[in-house]
Amino acid sequence: MNGQDKYQANYHVYRNGKFDPFCYLLNCYDQVCYFQFRKVSNFSRWIYFCDDINLEIKADNIFVSRSLVNKEYQKVGKWTIKENHFEKIHELLKEKDTLMLRTAFNYVPNYVWWKEGQDHIHSSHLTYVIGEDNDVYYVVDSPWVFLDVKTIRMENNPSIVKILKGNFNKAFQECCEVFTIELENLPTKKSEEFPFLKRVLEKIVQNYFSQNDTSIMGRKAIQYLAEKCSLREEKIFDASFMYHLLVARRLLLKRGIEICSGYINNYDTLMNYLDRSIEYWTQLKKLSDDHLYKGADVFLLTDQNLTSLVANEEKLIECLDKCI
Repeated sequence: MNGQDKYQANYHVYRNGKFDPFCYLLNCYDQVCYFQFRKVSNFSRWIYFCDDINLEIKADNIFVSRSLVNKEYQKVGKWTIKENHFEKIHELLKEKDTLMLRTAFNYVPNYVWWKEGQDHIHSSHLTYVIGEDNDVYYVVDSPWVFLDVKTIRMENNPSIVKILKGNFNKAFQECCEVFTIELENLPTKKSEEFPFLKRVLEKIVQNYFSQNDTSIMGRKAIQYLAEKCSLREEKIFDASFMYHLLVARRLLLKRGIEICSGYINNYDTLMNYLDRSIEYWTQLKKLSDDHLYKGADVFLLTDQNLTSLVANEEKLIECLDKCI
C-alpha cells in the first residue's frame, strides 16, 4: 500500500468482493495495525503479527493472551474526547490523516450491535477512520460488523463505507476515544525473522506456565475450561470471537514456523501437535458458534475429547520450548 491513495487501497475487501483472508486472522486492533504496517514495511506480516496462543480467563470470560512483542514497535497516541467531538476529530484527521476510534457502537445505527439496544455500552470494538467530508466519515472495518453494508459502501471501493457523522452523535456522548498508531524501528531483514519469532515463542511458553492474581492463564486456563465443560456451564462458550482468535493465532503461528522451518529443531513433531491443536480449538469454536447462533447443545464435546486437548497442548508447549 506504500504510496497508494488511501481511498483506492484494498483493506478488508478486494475490488472483486472477496475478503482479505489475512484480516480474518486479526482482531480489530491488529487489523488497523496491519493497514498501517503495509504503508511502511515489507517485513513478513506473518512474523510480525504472530502472537500468543494462550487461553486466558477472567471471571469466566474468555480472552487470548498477548506476547506484546510487536507492540514494542508501535507508538500509540490517545485522546479521550469529552466535548466538541466532531471538531476535535476534524483537527486530528487533518494532522494525523487516519485515526482509530472507540465509541459506543450500539448507539450507531449502522453497526450490528445496534440490535442489542442501548441499555449498556458496547465499546470493546475499534474502527478505522480514514477521512471525512462535510457530512460523513469514511470508515474501514470488517463488513461483518455493519448492518446493510451494501447501502453504505463507496461505489468504487467495497473496503470503505460512508457513515453519516450525525449517526455518531449519541455514541460520542457515551464514549469517544481516538488513537493514532505509528510503527517505528521495524525489522527489515530476512535474517531478523527468526529472532523476532523466537521472542514470541519464548513468551508463549512463559505465559503457558504463568500465574497471576487477576486471571487464569495458559495451562491452568485450559484445565479450568475442561472443568467448566464437565460441569456443563454454558457461559464459558459465550465468547465465540475469542475461540475464533484462539484458532487464528495458531494459524498465524503455523505460518510463522513454516517460514522459519530451517531454524526449528523438532519441526515435524511440533507441526503435528500444532495441527492437532488447531483441530481441537476449531471444534470448540464451532460449539461456541452453535451455542450462540443456533441454540444448540454445546456439550457435545466429551470428557475424552477435552482430556486429549489438554494433553496435546502440554505436548505442543513442550515442543515449542525445545525448539527455542
